[in-house]
Amino acid sequence: MLRFTLFLVLSLYLRSCHSAACEGTECDAQCAAYCYGVLNPCMSNLGSLQRRAEACEAAVSIARIALNDRRLDSFGTSMNLQQERQNTSQLLLAHGTPMARKLDRNDTFQQLGSKYYYIEKEQKLNWHAALEKCHKMGGHLASLQTEEELDGFNNQLNGLNRYWIDVTSQFNEFEFVSVTKGSKANFLSWAEGEPTKDGKCVDVRTFNGKTTMNDNECSAHLFFICEKSIEV
Repeated sequence: MLRFTLFLVLSLYLRSCHSAACEGTECDAQCAAYCYGVLNPCMSNLGSLQRRAEACEAAVSIARIALNDRRLDSFGTSMNLQQERQNTSQLLLAHGTPMARKLDRNDTFQQLGSKYYYIEKEQKLNWHAALEKCHKMGGHLASLQTEEELDGFNNQLNGLNRYWIDVTSQFNEFEFVSVTKGSKANFLSWAEGEPTKDGKCVDVRTFNGKTTMNDNECSAHLFFICEKSIEV
């Protein structure tokens, strides 16, 4: 389109030259040289404008493609969320059956006193990962409320290892809280010399037949104890 416009303008200039007083090949040559000198800068500018226009068209095309990709991603995310919700609903329905509760109780969680616990003895995780793992299992890190509950682990834990529970001082360095209850921990039974304030998360350990609590770095990789309420 731009080239056609230039050709039209050049033709008009040449025609005006022919209509002037001078005639002959010398006059034609002078007119052509004059027209070229006038139009050459315009042609250069128009060429630059054309390249910019083409670049803009390419940018618009890329933007449209990106927008369509985002729409597809959004649609895919929505579908994934719907599928995840459906799967979660199915799991909840399955766990609501007596058979599912029986499998949970017998195959994963064991009863100690009036509560059900899962003691991880193979995989070591930091405190935050252990918290998430217990949630994925449908429970939470063990929330021990009495000396009797703590003593229930005297014969269950390997004395060489430590196990995360739900107590932490990450929110307030001067106060240990139970993340399960969202309030100050009502029961703390520290080992001798503990807490040493060398960490903000709490683990339990059995030593000489007695299970006690210790503060530890939350990033330490330890075993952990999950707790779950199971209806009979």
